[in-house]
Amino acid sequence: MSKLHLLFIAVLTFFAPALSAQPTDPSLMKQREYAMYCIQNLKDGTLVVRLNFKTKAINALLQAGNTNGANDIRYKQEEENITIMKAFKKHFKFCPVYFVSFDSTIALVNGRQAGVFLNDDLKPDPAIQLRSAFFLFAEYGMIETAVAPDKLNPEQETSQRGIMEDALIIRDKDLKLLKDPFPYYVHLGNWDARAKKLNKKFEKYYQLTLP
Repeated sequence: MSKLHLLFIAVLTFFAPALSAQPTDPSLMKQREYAMYCIQNLKDGTLVVRLNFKTKAINALLQAGNTNGANDIRYKQEEENITIMKAFKKHFKFCPVYFVSFDSTIALVNGRQAGVFLNDDLKPDPAIQLRSAFFLFAEYGMIETAVAPDKLNPEQETSQRGIMEDALIIRDKDLKLLKDPFPYYVHLGNWDARAKKLNKKFEKYYQLTLP
């Protein structure tokens, strides 16, 4: 074997790990690959729980002069949000978990990482900042599925329809609902039970993706 051949093998051996470690564009991944990518990166990333303060409903009642109704919704929603926060802090251990309001989500999606996360009093706290670039969203909502397109109207916009209410669902950082085989939802149970179930599902799927 020539010296040149040996040198080529040595160089290839040296650089092979680095080449194989190059990141793959998530937008080019197949559904199963993307699911694995998400769970593996989430382990070292952050779960961001979106809390709904029902700002639109409250403002509508205030504009209509119904202060009591607005305050009633505000207090009830704050109580639920505190319950959600406590449940995740107590039972969700898969990765760090932060909290953000629905109203601040777009700022986070657009790259703002300071002044949007909430402290234990549900107030924005500039001291709370993401320590990792990768994150997924969790929220209370509805599981959606794409509506089959109208073959007679190919230019129509893609639409969604709800198929399951009262679910804890997981979205990616672009707010797209994740899909199987990623454990993208938990259904039924109080918030303690849901946080436990989600943690268990994440741990189980993560172990399945390990080499």
